[in-house]
Amino acid sequence: RVEQWMREHPRFGQVLRDWRANGTMRRRTKTIAISFLTLGLAISIAMVPSWVVKGLLGLTWVVLTWYIARRPEPSEAELPERA
Repeated sequence: RVEQWMREHPRFGQVLRDWRANGTMRRRTKTIAISFLTLGLAISIAMVPSWVVKGLLGLTWVVLTWYIARRPEPSEAELPERA
């Protein structure tokens, strides 16, 4: 029930449908995701005293950013038509 509600949601539904159908992410979605990852990293690094943990946070950021950036974008044929 929650899954159906999310897939039909006006804001998040298309993102979830793109991901489920083709494993694709639109460029705007990637930009937002990486921006929030970067914000979370900056806050975490500012709060954590351990250099080891800061290094692990940075490594995690690199891996996640690489993964998101490498996701394909939907082709023009896959994009819904706008009214």
